[in-house]
Amino acid sequence: MPKYTRYYAWLLLVAISCNNQVEPVKQEKDLQQFTETAAQLSGIAQQALLKEVSAAIQKGGTEYAVEFCSQKALALTDSVSKAHDLVITRITNKPRNAANVLKTAMDSAVWQRFEQAMAKKDSIPPGITGTEAKGALAYYKPIVIGMPTCLKCHGDPDKDIEAGTLKKLKEIYPDDKALNYTAGMLRGLWKITAAGAEPE
Repeated sequence: MPKYTRYYAWLLLVAISCNNQVEPVKQEKDLQQFTETAAQLSGIAQQALLKEVSAAIQKGGTEYAVEFCSQKALALTDSVSKAHDLVITRITNKPRNAANVLKTAMDSAVWQRFEQAMAKKDSIPPGITGTEAKGALAYYKPIVIGMPTCLKCHGDPDKDIEAGTLKKLKEIYPDDKALNYTAGMLRGLWKITAAGAEPE
């Protein structure tokens, strides 16, 4: 594991250990404990991932960041997953990586709920916990396009994304669907489940 990836993974684990409110889930059926833990872990993971992407952009621009993310982004979430016996993933209806597509009926139902709330400009839930097959709990937290920097890789290919970055995206992700977003749109969801939970 490269030095910078180990560093961010270490920062993430330190943040978790220093936060007394973040505790491992002992019983999946404990809905409140699971929701609180998952909410905090998803927040920490998102903050760490944003820092890593920002550092990559500063180092080599968005073209470099695209390649960096394709190879290194999973290291952080994997570290948190193993430390808490949870599985942290990112899912979306328009995946860049095909592995991140909405997979279960619960995924699709929660996505629609967030999307409808945003379309109506209702208060967006900070997170939603649902039950998948065989009683497995799943926590979802929305990922929204909140910074202009996001559009440099996810915006309009004709005006927001540099030619070199677009070329790199097509090279690494030939079936890329994660384009043409605008500020404030729902980009994806953090999904947290107990390790070993079977999908619906």
